[in-house]
Amino acid sequence: MLEKSVKQVDYMNSMINGFLNVSRLDSGQMHIEKTEFDLQILFTEIEHEVLSTNHTRNFIFKTSGSLTLFADRDKISQVLHNLIGNAIKYSPINTSITVEYLTTDNNSLKINVQDQGIGISREDQERIFERYYRVKDINSRSTSGFGIGLYLCKEIIELHNGTIEVQGSKNESTVFSFVLPINGEKLTY
Repeated sequence: MLEKSVKQVDYMNSMINGFLNVSRLDSGQMHIEKTEFDLQILFTEIEHEVLSTNHTRNFIFKTSGSLTLFADRDKISQVLHNLIGNAIKYSPINTSITVEYLTTDNNSLKINVQDQGIGISREDQERIFERYYRVKDINSRSTSGFGIGLYLCKEIIELHNGTIEVQGSKNESTVFSFVLPINGEKLTY
């Protein structure tokens, strides 16, 4: 009973923080406090949290070794938690969720969260990062949320001079990816 209560408190806290962050974005007061941190350590922390609280999915965390990233550690953690939470929410029990990061040729970092869930139609993919947008799927009517999580992820990643995207199709796995400059500068292609 206590564990269920703690989960509900965490859910309410997350929901309130989400709305506060939307309000901060609207007023231009969401600040990014960039510092140098080891992404591998953050990944390990998130892996331990996820594995200790979710036993219904198979998680695969892949790292590329120690990597110093210049970004807002808390905000990047928030994005990862949101993407992993969505993967859990929209994938069947006993399926795999892969979370990985790798470096790219242009001094940037790419993080992927892949599930084996219900998939997202091409039409929904075009709008999924809009504020309050929720996938219009008869199979996901009972899924909770207000459609602000992915919107906040997009805004946080863009405040870091990065990009975020989704790939997949209906009834197939979905991959959410975001790319960040390792040194905090703008991405160059």
